[in-house]
Amino acid sequence: MAIHPGMVEPLAERTRDLYADAELRLLRIIAQQLAGGLDVPGWADVRRPTAAY
Repeated sequence: MAIHPGMVEPLAERTRDLYADAELRLLRIIAQQLAGGLDVPGWADVRRPTAAY
């Protein structure tokens, strides 16, 4: 069954927007983690007692 390109353009646009939003969300999370000292030497040792296994 043939599909007209105009039918999939809105889906492609929505997919693009979802990926762009996800990218921004991840960048914000990374920025928050870095601001909280995630990149400081020994951060894993500091966080280890609070990590649930």
